[in-house]
Formats: sequence, structure tokens, C-alpha cells
Amino acid sequence: MRILVIFLTLTGLSGLPSESTVMAEASQEQIQAATDSGQIIPLSDILRAVRNEVPGKVLDVQVDNDKSPWLYRIKVRGNKGDVTLVTVNAETGEIISIKGQR
Repeated sequence: MRILVIFLTLTGLSGLPSESTVMAEASQEQIQAATDSGQIIPLSDILRAVRNEVPGKVLDVQVDNDKSPWLYRIKVRGNKGDVTLVTVNAETGEIISIKGQR
């Protein structure tokens, strides 16, 4: 079940716009532990890389640890209103896919 991650600083999300949503398959504690141990890259670092590839406003971030590897799924609204979904390997920082308009 997905839960809303309220405490954004756990994953370094202080730079997200206020209306952005962060959803997670993992609990806050699991995300914090994975970030602290270095298992996953902090979201703030991931967002910098995503913004270089897909400029725009981050609308939504999901953290998924259902399967290996952990994934960040980031929804970005471009300057023309187009929406792009970026999937990033949370363990390596590699962008796995970019779907939608860019």
C-alpha cells in the first residue's frame, strides 16, 4: 500500500515545490535507512540529474522497492504543459526510461 511521505527532508526533498507529492511503496523508516546506509542515492541528487535531462516542474515522486532495484518514478511537467515520467534506478542514479514528451 502506498503511503504519503510527509517528512520530505528524510530523502533530501526540501527543494521540491510545495504542491509536489511523494509516494512510497516503502515506509519512511525503510527509505531513511536505505538513504543513510548508502543503498539508495538521496532524491535531491537524483532530481538534479533528472532536471538536466527533462527540464520542468516536478509534480510527483514515487519511491518503489517492490522489486530490486529500488526505483524513483518522477513525473515532470514541462514548460509547455507536457508531462513526462522518468524512472531512475535509486541505487545507481541511472535513468532507466523517459516516457512522454520532452
